[in-house]
Amino acid sequence: MNRYSCYFILIVLMSIFSNCQRNPEIDEKELKQQDSLQKVLKNPLLDSINKKLLANPNNDSLYRERAMIYLASKQIDVAINDCKRAIKIDSQNVKNHLALADVYFAANKTKQSKDKLEEITKKFPNNTEAYLKLGELYYLVKQYDKAIENINNALKIDATLAKGYYLKGNVYKESGDTNKAISSLQTAIEQDPNMIDAFIDLGVIYAAKNNTLALTYYNNALKIDPKNAVALYDKGFFFQQQGIADSAIAVYQHILKLYPNSPQVLYNIGAIQFAFKKNYDEAIQFFSKAIEKKPDYAEAYFARAMVKKELKKRPDAIADLKECLKYKTNFEPAIEELNQLEKK
Repeated sequence: MNRYSCYFILIVLMSIFSNCQRNPEIDEKELKQQDSLQKVLKNPLLDSINKKLLANPNNDSLYRERAMIYLASKQIDVAINDCKRAIKIDSQNVKNHLALADVYFAANKTKQSKDKLEEITKKFPNNTEAYLKLGELYYLVKQYDKAIENINNALKIDATLAKGYYLKGNVYKESGDTNKAISSLQTAIEQDPNMIDAFIDLGVIYAAKNNTLALTYYNNALKIDPKNAVALYDKGFFFQQQGIADSAIAVYQHILKLYPNSPQVLYNIGAIQFAFKKNYDEAIQFFSKAIEKKPDYAEAYFARAMVKKELKKRPDAIADLKECLKYKTNFEPAIEELNQLEKK
């Protein structure tokens, strides 16, 4: 047993004999389990919370905090138990109930999460967070009417909830009501001018319409966060879709300075060099760089094969197509191209 573990056990033993406030529900079996988990997880935050709990075993917030650490370490059962312990200590603290709903959701126990959130809305009828989480859950399972109903319940309690309008915007966008999506996302921005995700989503909507307003929204997002990878990529991709090759490349090159390990960006530059500029050697270089960053990048192998086919390098093109199909066996364009090239 190492010195670190010995110290932890010493704390446990001292607590047994000196802490008259010790929670009788924390038995020796549980203490050994926590010690064992700490050895496996080797998380200093967990060790710190365990020590605090030994000194203050009726602190519900510590159990809640520890549950989130267990959740991050995929220790679902003990995370659930800690949330339930927090609720038992203080059932009037809505944060304890919400934490349990979050753990259920993260563990893909969506029914338990839904049931818990519905219980919260009954026990704490003015809690907007529970309604918003319910709305988000229904949105994810494509029950859009129930999603909107719960989000609206939150907004009836607090009409300034930017997150509520943002979620409504996503529900409307997903369900095909673009006009309502735009309206809700714009309202989200009115309530929170720094809601960068709302700017980006509006950019995506207008980009789908081939409307240059998309650039306005992407640029507004970048004013808030100049290094936002999503806004930068979407801006570059909009230029690419519009055939504005030089502007697209300029944005992509800027991304690569900030985020060098970006295979999709390298691939896109290669695609522009191939399709728009007919710079075949440049295209091959960028597709090859994308493959270096992501060795299983099936689409990059396929694209490089198409450049080699254009350059009449049939054996090399066949080799790349076979590599593509190694990683994406049912990729129909590669199958068709390979069949054609092997017939020649």
